[in-house]
Amino acid sequence: ANRVKYNTLYSNLSSEDASLIVTKLKEQRVLYQLEGGGSTIKVPEEKVYETRLGMAGQGLPKGGGAGFEIF
Repeated sequence: ANRVKYNTLYSNLSSEDASLIVTKLKEQRVLYQLEGGGSTIKVPEEKVYETRLGMAGQGLPKGGGAGFEIF
């Protein structure tokens, strides 16, 4: 009942973008999970949109990763 439900923050990320985003998530103490060999990052579902907006404000991701377009 107390398990955290994760949703996709970004997918199809380059290694460089994934590394930068993970660094920012660690700085902000946001829980995350990596999937797809590190190209997909998931965060707790209640943090997805807030975190995406925060990353966008910092110019992340820089490459052609998928965000909102996965929906």
